[in-house]
Parts: sequence; structure tokens; C-alpha cells
Amino acid sequence: MGRLLLKIFFADGNKKYFYVQDTARYMWFSRDEMFYFVKGEQDGRKGFKANGAMIGAGVLGFLGGATGSFFAPLPPYGFMALSGVTKVRIKHKTISNPAYIDSDAYILGYERSARYKRKLKSLLGGTVGLALGYAVYFIFSDAYPTDYQNGKFIYK
Repeated sequence: MGRLLLKIFFADGNKKYFYVQDTARYMWFSRDEMFYFVKGEQDGRKGFKANGAMIGAGVLGFLGGATGSFFAPLPPYGFMALSGVTKVRIKHKTISNPAYIDSDAYILGYERSARYKRKLKSLLGGTVGLALGYAVYFIFSDAYPTDYQNGKFIYK
């Protein structure tokens, strides 16, 4: 969704917002709704923490990389692709003004920036975990079992 919301500060302390609703350019919101949408994006960028996504993708990346498989990148990057599907929980301490939560546009803006942040953190965590997992594999690959026969692991 392209958006253009301009805020001009005047010398006397007044503010004026400029926004044109144009459905041909996917600007569906009214001026007030766009204000709430932008506030939601700002609060989501500032207050939403995506540490769970980063840790989850990091663990999957490490486990995948530690196997040394060609398909090791699938779990962490699959996790990243699916991390935007889950619901975003808005915590009240991350909201700049409690009256904003009544606006659907605010919630959409918050969710948009929160999902972006979640995907970015899971990409970072998955890549670091994958690199560490591959490092562990290449360091300890001689200690890995090479075959399994008669109920026992066979080492090199």
C-alpha cells in the first residue's frame, strides 16, 4: 500500500497534515485513518519485540546446519516464510496512546510493521543459526556416525 502523509510544522507551533485519498494508487484510507495507520506503524516499529521468532529460527537453523545436509536451509527459511502468518499480539505498554487501539487502521499499521520485524528477525536468527550449525558440523564431522548396522552406530 503506497502512502503519502505529510506533516508540516509551522513556526507558531501548529501542525497541518496533507494527504489525498486516491483509490487508483491504493490509498484507501481517509486522512484520519492514515494518521492512525502511520501511528500504528511507528508504535509497532518502536515497541514490538520479535525475539521469539529470532530464537526459533536460530534453533532450527543450528539444528539443520549441524546435520550438514544440503537441505539444511529449509527449516529456518521455511520458518521465516511462515512467521508472518501467526497473530500479532499488541501489548498495551507498547501503545503510545490507548485511544488509538479503537481504530482498525492503527491495528493494521501496527500489525504490518510487527510482521515485517518478525520476518527480519527470523531471517537474521536463521542465518546465524545455520552458519553456526554448519561450523559445528565441519568441526565435529569426524565424530558423527557414518552408518547404522545391526542396531549400532558405526563411526569412521
